Amino acid sequence: MATKTTKRAISHLLSKGLTGWEAGKLIIQDSIDSLCGKAGLLTDMDISRIDQGLTTDRDIKDYNKLMAANRNIDRGQMISRISSFEACLDLNTLTRMLRDVGKKNTVDMFMAWHPHPVTAKQYQDIVADQRKVKLSFEFCLEYVAAERAIQTAPDDTEYVLDSENIKEQCPELYKEVLRKILKLHINGKLKAIWHQEDKDKIEPLLAKHKKGSLSNEELGQLLDMLYVTGQQFYECDELPEWKGFIDNYQRY
Repeated sequence: MATKTTKRAISHLLSKGLTGWEAGKLIIQDSIDSLCGKAGLLTDMDISRIDQGLTTDRDIKDYNKLMAANRNIDRGQMISRISSFEACLDLNTLTRMLRDVGKKNTVDMFMAWHPHPVTAKQYQDIVADQRKVKLSFEFCLEYVAAERAIQTAPDDTEYVLDSENIKEQCPELYKEVLRKILKLHINGKLKAIWHQEDKDKIEPLLAKHKKGSLSNEELGQLLDMLYVTGQQFYECDELPEWKGFIDNYQRY
């Protein structure tokens, strides 16, 4: 009975008209109710009526502001759900590790994540060993482009940038950096290699690049299959951030 009364109340509100702020709050509340497992009361037709009923600039501005907040709520809920699934997977993985290895190995594994005292000589050896690994490691050029875009992005971006959201937050900068990274490869400053199984995909993309018909999406796909060692990045003056990455020790 309460649900029917609420629906009638909403119908009454819609019939007399809502301000942009009232309409946005109503949709957000309905969206939150749905996320919490409650039955949503607004139909697609109701939302369409709300959209069409807003006529003043102020109402439309207020409504759009709240709808942006509503999208962020949906996105946050989705990210939380994904994080929850990933946490469950991590716990399952950890459970298998604890079951499959001996007690000593398990203790050693966890202790490795904690600080432990070393001599100056031992520390120098650890830093040197890690540096060797970085210099010989093969990094994909698409990742390198994303990291370069992060380094050169403006400070007023909406989110803390990482190699994933840089593509959405600074799409033009990301595309420009992709082209510059490929140019370094074409000019011989970054001599990239690729896996044999990707050869049939890479050669047509390189041919399209020579003709000037390579799309931005294809450019990203191409760089995702090209690899360059840390040694080359370290010696590349156009990518100065790699000197610090190679020389500085990262604990993890």
